[in-house]
Amino acid sequence: MNENAFSEFQFQTGWKKKEKICFFGKEKEIIVKLSAYFENDGITEEQKKAYIEYKNGEKNVWERLEVLLTNYRKNAESEFNPTTLLIDRNGDAAFLLDDANAPDDGIAVCISPDERIVSQDEYL
Repeated sequence: MNENAFSEFQFQTGWKKKEKICFFGKEKEIIVKLSAYFENDGITEEQKKAYIEYKNGEKNVWERLEVLLTNYRKNAESEFNPTTLLIDRNGDAAFLLDDANAPDDGIAVCISPDERIVSQDEYL
């Protein structure tokens, strides 16, 4: 993956683009968001590295995410819907998921630097 991969990102309160993923065997669309306050902040080297690592191991990342979610909640497949991969300025990354049991909240599945599941309120 090279610099051209980042040309697809558009600035809109962060650098964003849509991607298709496979979640529990179903195709879904998520937003990949690289955090930035201003357009001239650009994309950090840490964000580039984290995104490239994700793309290089994407299938394994989603398989691991499914295991984490299933261990977290028995009916994870029907209760969670992934919406965003958020990569912070320092390269920390988490998936944000809607939670059918808590529509006003949601969960964040942190994948880097460590794996853990927390509420979106706690993560954000």
